[in-house]
Amino acid sequence: MRAVRVLVVSNGGLPAVDQQARGRLWLAMLEVRATGVEGYERALGLCPSACAGKINNDAFRTLAGDSEFRKTVTTESVVRVLNALLSAPDRSASDPPRYVQGMNTLLAPFLYVMDESAAFYAFRQFLRNECPLYARPSLPGVHACVQLVDECLAFVDPQLYSHLRRHGAVAKIYAFPAAMTLSANVGPLRQVVRLWDFLLAFGVHLNVVCIVAQLLSMRELLATTTSPMLFLRSFPPLRAASVIRRTRELYELLPEPLRRRIKRHAHDPALAELLAGAPP
Repeated sequence: MRAVRVLVVSNGGLPAVDQQARGRLWLAMLEVRATGVEGYERALGLCPSACAGKINNDAFRTLAGDSEFRKTVTTESVVRVLNALLSAPDRSASDPPRYVQGMNTLLAPFLYVMDESAAFYAFRQFLRNECPLYARPSLPGVHACVQLVDECLAFVDPQLYSHLRRHGAVAKIYAFPAAMTLSANVGPLRQVVRLWDFLLAFGVHLNVVCIVAQLLSMRELLATTTSPMLFLRSFPPLRAASVIRRTRELYELLPEPLRRRIKRHAHDPALAELLAGAPP
C-alpha cells in the first residue's frame, strides 16, 4: 500500500494505462479476495430485490450527463449489480447495506473501471469496510460528513465560513450531493476515478476534506458574492490532482480532535448520530 500511496501522491491519482488496470488496483486496495462470476450469478438468481422498483427509477439517471460513463456502462448493469447486492445475503456483515439515495452513483465508478462481477464484489466490500454508515437508512454517515465539512471550513477559513453562513449557505445543503457520492456527482468521471484512487489509498474518511478543498478552489468567487448558493448548486469540474494536493495540506492543519472525528464518522454510529444532530 505504501508504494500505491506514493504513486497516487506523485501523479495526482494512479498512472493507470487503462481503466481495467485501475480496477485491478482498486480490488487490491479493497482486499477483495474473490471475484468469481459463479457467486455473482448465484446472487442474480435471487433477484429481483425488494427495492427493484426504486433501483429501476434511479438507474437511468446515473451520471446521465457524463458521456464517458454512458458510453462505457449500461443502465442494465447498474440495475443488475444493485439488485444482486441487496438480494444476496452478506454473511460477513452484521448489518448489510440497504438501498439508499445515491447508491447508484456510488456504484458508477466501480462499473467504469472493472467488469460487472468484479464491481459487485468490490462495491460490497467498499460499503462494508470503507463507509458503512453511508449506506444506512437516513444516511447517518453523510449527515456527519456535511457537519464536519462546516467544522473544517470554520477552522481553515473562518472568514469564508462566516460569509457563507451569513448568506444562507451551509454544508448540509450545498455539500450533501458531493458528500453522499464522494464527489462522483461532480465529474468528469475520468477525474473522479483519480480522486477515488486517493480515497481508497488513504481512506474514504478524507471525503470530508476533499469537499473543503473544492470549496477553497472557489474562494475568490464565493467570498465576493452575496448569493453563494447560486454557485454552490453545482461544483466546478473536478481537478483531481489539485484536490488531492490541497486535501493533504488541509488535513495536516486540522487539530487532532477534529481529525479523529473525521476518521471515525463513516464507521462510528454514535459519533455519526451526534454529528448529524449538531446545529448547522
